Amino acid sequence: MASERPRLVEIRDNLLARITEAEREGWLGELEGLEVGLAGAQDKLAQLEAE
Repeated sequence: MASERPRLVEIRDNLLARITEAEREGWLGELEGLEVGLAGAQDKLAQLEAE
């Protein structure tokens, strides 16, 4: 649904910020989970845009 888009954009942006922080702080254990979450959010956004 299009109503999901603003929330997904917020989630994506938050994940990008957290990935940057994890890289800066050396939290390598956090990166994989954050990147998986980011990929999921980006896939969902792409699906919404394709509709």
